[in-house]
Amino acid sequence: MKELIYLLDKKWIIREKDKDLYYSVKDGIKDLKDFIKDKLGYQIIITSDFIKLEKIPGKAEIWMGIEDFNSNVDYAFLCLVLMFLEDMEKGEQFVLSQLTDYVQTKWPDKDIPIDWTKYDLRKRFIKVLKYCSNLYLIKTNDGNEQFFTDSLDAEVLYENMGMSKYLVNRFCDDISKFASYKDFEYNEYNRFDEDKGILRKNRVYRNLFMSTIVYKYDGYENDLIYIKNYRNMLENDIEKYLDGSLHIHKNCAMAILQNGSYKDVFPNNKNISDIILQMCYLIRYEYQEVYDLNDTNIYEGKIDIPIENFNSLISKCKELYSEGWGKNFREMSLNKLVEEVIFEMISYQMIEVNDKDERVYILPLAGKIIGKYPKDYKRGDENVKMEDE
Repeated sequence: MKELIYLLDKKWIIREKDKDLYYSVKDGIKDLKDFIKDKLGYQIIITSDFIKLEKIPGKAEIWMGIEDFNSNVDYAFLCLVLMFLEDMEKGEQFVLSQLTDYVQTKWPDKDIPIDWTKYDLRKRFIKVLKYCSNLYLIKTNDGNEQFFTDSLDAEVLYENMGMSKYLVNRFCDDISKFASYKDFEYNEYNRFDEDKGILRKNRVYRNLFMSTIVYKYDGYENDLIYIKNYRNMLENDIEKYLDGSLHIHKNCAMAILQNGSYKDVFPNNKNISDIILQMCYLIRYEYQEVYDLNDTNIYEGKIDIPIENFNSLISKCKELYSEGWGKNFREMSLNKLVEEVIFEMISYQMIEVNDKDERVYILPLAGKIIGKYPKDYKRGDENVKMEDE
């Protein structure tokens, strides 16, 4: 059932960009509709131009933003571009200066107005426009927006592809008063007019199919109970639709996938993935020995340690293994490396960080999969392949 994986993995499938995939998924939808509606609780949009699965996560996670966006300004720019396109007809053309004038006029923070003479703002806006082009919201008919980075006079002719109105998921309720992602989660899973059992089933399936792991912490205790009670059904569905298997432990559960299922999995071919595997190896074989030390507290599978101890572990990882890393990570400062490792391990739900108390909570997934260099590894070989365990 690769059609479901394509739908889960992509924002949408565009006929003009990939005609074969579009028709393959369209033909396979009939075998997926019941599962998508009943188990995932999702809707499918099928038009003559694209197919989209209206995905809502079981819970919001740090990795779920747009990968290239690193500021609220980027997201604000995107929203304003969508507003600009809202009343346009498909195929209608416009130029870059029309769009920049619109953004400048509609910018919500009047205390800090948009000043296009600032290089950083122009660079951010071009990044957003490229994102819109990659999603096929707009198409460049003439010119190059990259020139806007260096010159305010640069002009580009765009075409509205008519898909912007479908980018944001459709909601049944008015979201204009929502102030946080928590409001979206509450609205999705606390509707009084729907069966709580159905909502729990949908949330469990969404988390297993789209997230790294399901823990029993933070109010999700009943979800793990549901997984254990309906283990056979979940195992069959994960095998059928994801070509994977269900792993259940005392405090967590996860879907383990075959290589090549999703585009973004762990471990992957990125160097940071190898480093995290090595960190997990050190955690398993160094902290396993000190579970009973006075400075280590275990609660429901979480190992609670001072953040300075965790940072020292990263330093040790660099000292032991960095000769096999790529140049970027090998020459990276320790502070930057700590930042990168912590962010990635939080994203994969391997650790939690309490900045206020300066503590790190090592979660069970960090001990689930580890990696080390093979026995015949030659120091300094950057092309070494990690051995997973």
